[in-house]
Amino acid sequence: MKKLRPVLLFLIGSFVILLVLSLFYWNFYQNNPEEIQHTRLEEWSQPVNIANNISTSNYSTLFTDKIYNLFTIEDDNDQRTIKQTKFDDNGEIQEATEIVSSAQLGSLKTISYLEDDYLLYFAGTSSSNQNLIAKNLNEPENPITLRENIRFPGSLTAIEADNHLILTYIERDQELGQNVLTTKAYDEINGEEIFNNTHTFEHGAFFPKLTTIGDEILLAWHERNPDTLFISGQQDSFNRYVLNVGQLNIETGELEKRAELGEASGNNANIDTAVQNEKLWISWAKYDRDIDGQIVNTGYLDEGEEFQNHSSILGFNPSISINDEKIIVNSQELEIRGQAGLFINRLTDETDSSNQRIFPAFNFSSNSKIIDYENEQHLFWTEPTSPGADIYYSNTIDAEEIGITELIGLSAIESPIELISSLSIYFFYPIAGFTMGMANILAPVLIVMLIIYLLSKKFSGFNNLTNDNPIISFASIIAGIIGFNLFIQGDLQYIFFLNQPPTSQVPIIIGVVTAITLGFIYFLDYEKDHSLYIGIGSALLWFYWLYQAALVYDLHSFLT
Repeated sequence: MKKLRPVLLFLIGSFVILLVLSLFYWNFYQNNPEEIQHTRLEEWSQPVNIANNISTSNYSTLFTDKIYNLFTIEDDNDQRTIKQTKFDDNGEIQEATEIVSSAQLGSLKTISYLEDDYLLYFAGTSSSNQNLIAKNLNEPENPITLRENIRFPGSLTAIEADNHLILTYIERDQELGQNVLTTKAYDEINGEEIFNNTHTFEHGAFFPKLTTIGDEILLAWHERNPDTLFISGQQDSFNRYVLNVGQLNIETGELEKRAELGEASGNNANIDTAVQNEKLWISWAKYDRDIDGQIVNTGYLDEGEEFQNHSSILGFNPSISINDEKIIVNSQELEIRGQAGLFINRLTDETDSSNQRIFPAFNFSSNSKIIDYENEQHLFWTEPTSPGADIYYSNTIDAEEIGITELIGLSAIESPIELISSLSIYFFYPIAGFTMGMANILAPVLIVMLIIYLLSKKFSGFNNLTNDNPIISFASIIAGIIGFNLFIQGDLQYIFFLNQPPTSQVPIIIGVVTAITLGFIYFLDYEKDHSLYIGIGSALLWFYWLYQAALVYDLHSFLT
């Protein structure tokens, strides 16, 4: 039994490290959900890939009693095609049909109007020559052309108000050389045109968004920001636009009660609106110079038509839903460059909000849309692929708390073979880190051993102490390793070669591993005259356990 005690203590120490560091990792996740690069999905409704390789991030949905519909644009040789995908609540595709083909297609918008379902879109021979078309989905063979020969149209938005169909979109004015905002209204889809107005602005118009509040029609749009008009650079590195809102007169189509809300970084996915208690809520993205990143501003227009700012959260591409609670789903950049995850933010009546990661970042989750239908919320978003993008769907946005086993990755183990494989990774992988990280401990270990040797030669009392108590050599070596990396290398992270745990967790890892190693020495049955070598061996074991502890924070990447 005495011979097996070191092995037994080693195994106990390894499993205690797994248990204790898992608890610390769980606590870290609770306080820093945005820093976790993965999430498990067992307790959530599984997101389903329902469209592949769409050519633009513009897509539209239509929910009916019979079926859910997704409309996308796909490239097909020299043509573009609008595809209608019918699916059920679980994301199972029932039917996929190509309903329109043209050399150029854009700006899909679905709307239920006067008990019929319509698909609105632009189609033509080129971007500079397109028609605005309405297709009754119940009579798809008879599309209606609402307007012809439009130059570079886009950002189509539509609503129903007072039994009228209201449309807004941008187009290029050849004489002005910039975008103008067109508003149109019909008493029926192919009936009398109530108004047809073109609104011009000094620096152009972009990304309109229509909303109704009772009998009022509110229009939000972007104008080019004159302060950044001549600045070149990345799109999201400064605010190219200014966000405006105004009331659209339903009889004349004129813009009234205009108000400027603030700077914005722009694009169609970077603004969303919702209505609650006769208040218009607006969420939009802007670049914040103080944090050098994008934030989502959210606020509302009060009864006096004054904008009241409510909250600001990190991220972009907001989608807002207001029923029993105020919810924003938005994208937020992760620590890994080029990746973004989806986050759900529940806004309170105060200015604070809760922030929770939902679903994994496959690559770059963006362009999210919340669809409220029959008191349930459905979520869509895109992931880039080659070519184009894929669309994912979830029948809920409510993410349940994940457990420790999901966080660590242990829930992926489903068979004895996978268990053995996982244990092999846990026990053998740190050997690679231990071996490759020897360069960071070899120098301090040799220096400490030399100092112990010289002091033992000069002072017999110190020699007796090191030979009687392994703590002396162990503590000296550990102090040397920590001191070398902290003061010479400049950062304790240099101790870890393969797995880099969060910086805030490094002192915790060192403390836990040191305590367990001291326990190993305490319970180890050894001869006193072997104390020096026990201390040296325990220091090497400490270094191995240190890599095993760091692996706990990255174990999921090997198991899932």
